[in-house]
Amino acid sequence: MRGGINIHGVILAAGKGERMKGLTRAIPKALIQVSGKTLLELSIERLSKANVQKIIVAVGWKSDMIRDAISQFENLPDVQVIEVPKYEIGPLQTLTTVLNIIVNEETIICPVDLLISSDAISMIISHHSENESATVTLAVDSHGDLGSVVSVDSLGRVMGVQREVDKADSTVKSAMFMVVSPDFTDYCQAALNGGSTRAVSVLNNIIEKGHIIQSYSVRETWFDVDTISDVLEANRLLLESAKIQHRGSIFIPSGDIMEIGDTLDLGSGIKVGRGVSLNGPCLIQGNSKIGENCIIGPNASLDKGTEVGDYCEIQNAIIFGQSKIPNRSKVSGIVMYESERFKMEE
Repeated sequence: MRGGINIHGVILAAGKGERMKGLTRAIPKALIQVSGKTLLELSIERLSKANVQKIIVAVGWKSDMIRDAISQFENLPDVQVIEVPKYEIGPLQTLTTVLNIIVNEETIICPVDLLISSDAISMIISHHSENESATVTLAVDSHGDLGSVVSVDSLGRVMGVQREVDKADSTVKSAMFMVVSPDFTDYCQAALNGGSTRAVSVLNNIIEKGHIIQSYSVRETWFDVDTISDVLEANRLLLESAKIQHRGSIFIPSGDIMEIGDTLDLGSGIKVGRGVSLNGPCLIQGNSKIGENCIIGPNASLDKGTEVGDYCEIQNAIIFGQSKIPNRSKVSGIVMYESERFKMEE
């Protein structure tokens, strides 16, 4: 419904995330943690805050783990989980499967590994509503160096994606975050039937048919979380934003230091030994145990149930999945899940 918000949100979470250096063999990408929450939980929260109350999560790889996680989320809006058959074909298979379920409504499409604010979501929805002639409104970044190359004209209309366009006024980047009108589904189905596997071919076909794809310039930092390095960088910036709110947790803001004299034992199950230094930003969640004389942070996020031995140093790291860290360990530049370490790219 143009002129107002009546829209479905689609979170694409079916793929394997094969650039995560083995981490996604154990856990789906959607359940990787950043600043104490999973990518999926962050995606759902942002859509909900932007007043998108009907959300579909498209799943494939390790879908049972995602379903179980969703069942434990609190204060959920209307979330429907859709299993994507043959999701290995590619993102277009996932997208087309979901869009065929949505009848005659605008849809905002969010890859689960895209970190962007609820304000940006609200703005692109509003921008699409105001442009009655646009089949697609595509979020772009004129200053970014990540994502697909997009050529636009002086009116902000997209002239091509991932291909050179001589008459383009400028080139920008996009993470394929977009709002689409109902007839976009037919284009996706036709492209999929023709052997295409990615949405880029759909967008170029729409342009070739003479229909309008309008760009929307995002004026904030966004993240396409594709590698271990991306996960750690996103974790750092979200921790530094000082907007962390987790009940029963310890959060030390950026620049602050908490020195623990005697053992600290909280009602949430957190136990911190004497002689520990907590250097912000860092986050420690419930039922975690920190041994004596440790240095935690900066840029460290420890999930519920983490156990850290004595004399450990942990910085620039995400620890989750009930991990245990032995005495005198030095942990830096890693994501740890179920006590297995996944390092940044060389």
